[in-house]
Amino acid sequence: MTATPDDLDALVFADDVPGPEPSSARVWKLLVVDDEPAIHDVTRLAVGDLRIDGHPLAILSVQSASAARVVLQSHLDIAVILLDVVMESENAGLELVRWIRNILGNSRVRIVLRTGQPGHAPEQRVMFDYDINDYRDKTEITAQRLTTTVIGAVRSYRDLCTIESHKFGLEQIVRSTAALFERQSVDHFITGVLHQLSALVSPQESAMFFQGHGLGLDLVTTSPTVIAGTGRFHDFVGKPVSHVVDEEVWRDITTMLRTRTPVLRTSYNIFGIFRDEEIWAAVFMEGLGELGPWDQRLIELFCQNASVALENHRLHHRQVTMSQAFARFVPQRLLELMGSGDATMVALGDQIQREMTVVFVDLRSFTARAEQQSPAATFEFLNQFFAAIVPAIHDAGGVVDKYLGDGLMALFPDAPAQAVISALGVVQRTRELGADVGVGVHLGPVTLGLVGAAGRMESTVVSDAVNAAARIERLTRRFSADLLISAAVYDRLPSDMQADTRPLGDYVVPGKSHPVVVYEVFAGDPAELRAAKRASRAAVVAAVDQMLAGKLAEAELALIALRDACPNDPVIRALVDECGHREGRG
Repeated sequence: MTATPDDLDALVFADDVPGPEPSSARVWKLLVVDDEPAIHDVTRLAVGDLRIDGHPLAILSVQSASAARVVLQSHLDIAVILLDVVMESENAGLELVRWIRNILGNSRVRIVLRTGQPGHAPEQRVMFDYDINDYRDKTEITAQRLTTTVIGAVRSYRDLCTIESHKFGLEQIVRSTAALFERQSVDHFITGVLHQLSALVSPQESAMFFQGHGLGLDLVTTSPTVIAGTGRFHDFVGKPVSHVVDEEVWRDITTMLRTRTPVLRTSYNIFGIFRDEEIWAAVFMEGLGELGPWDQRLIELFCQNASVALENHRLHHRQVTMSQAFARFVPQRLLELMGSGDATMVALGDQIQREMTVVFVDLRSFTARAEQQSPAATFEFLNQFFAAIVPAIHDAGGVVDKYLGDGLMALFPDAPAQAVISALGVVQRTRELGADVGVGVHLGPVTLGLVGAAGRMESTVVSDAVNAAARIERLTRRFSADLLISAAVYDRLPSDMQADTRPLGDYVVPGKSHPVVVYEVFAGDPAELRAAKRASRAAVVAAVDQMLAGKLAEAELALIALRDACPNDPVIRALVDECGHREGRG
């Protein structure tokens, strides 16, 4: 309902509220809604000087229900309403009650119904049908009865506020304890406890908890910040305390830090807790007045517990940081592959045996590049190279086991196809850096474990598969190919990936009694060259089969014809040379 100009003109504030209070003090707001001016005058005379729990009463007066709606929407902290029933209509007051409870949704304000015509609103029916808290006949209200009624209603409102504050604090605590070691949850936890503390010690006031580092004289530079706040400090979380309080309070804070004793003032108190010479915390609470031993002990316990929570979070964060730093040297994924996700649970000699795909990566022409650059520029490029290719390994489920100067070795515990997809990504990302790379991939049983001495150990892989993958990578130089794989890997690839491969023959790998059959993967080649290799794939397969069968002359003739037809294919040129080498002419 919209208020009329006459209704708004009827709104007046009590002019007999006691003198200026400290900025932190709270007033209890009493709204008088009655169309009889005399009722307003009598109310101000009876309770205008009233103080409840040390706080004054501010009286707001309106002469209609419609004007009351305007006031209630702008003053959500009204404690008590003294409400007439008959005003602009016979049931204006009762309709206002329903609006307050059902539309405005204000269940805290205490409503005392006053009527000079009890026949219009019988007491028992009104108490049953309307959510009011007291019913008074104007003819029976004396100044003393009005005073006790207002005091009782204000204290009832105060207790409801306390209960709601407890509820809010408990919700904050419960919500945050599930993830207490996250910074945001720690802040919520402390905020919840601060709300609980405020509700117990000084429910109508504002409080803040802040923390600093160092106890030097230049506190503004070290900038203690607000960690949690209630009341008017709620919106200052994260702000420097020196920007939140006035100069007098700031001086008291520095005094508290210097003397390490609480500062007790009429309108506020400051309590500190000191865990060591570097980290301290404090709580600032307004309007406490003189505190008893129990209240002081409660505040001290809060400071201690809040500080412990923050310190535990700091230590937890430090532990996480150390674990992350350790993972940069012994990757978490490697520990998981060894059957332990906890670095503290592994020991020298721990090992597992399983089948894995091993990938070797080598940066081409690195020595020549290093000779032309300064050491700093060389290191910068290497880090750019690894930063570009390592995500391609991790994204495909692999883990880097070792960095090898200008290359690396990676392990893939899952399908070999993931290793090949990763290798193609490495080739592409290296090209984007303006460089070339050779990649060798092999599948076989490996032993993964920790080697070294008591003072220093590292993870390593021991197996023929590692040696074979390294030798296959070296063959990329002979064939001027980017990516070579073994037959063991080829056999595990899906048919669509096999379509972009071709065999290059078998080659002896030092340390193995049988040669390894090698395939080129050309899926990452430029589109034109890739199309040419696909077109000639069957002819290459036939020529390599002849080479493997010992028919070197026939294989060489077929490969020479392919070389002439595809002059931009360096792999075919290398196969021609390989035939000559095997015939003893190389």
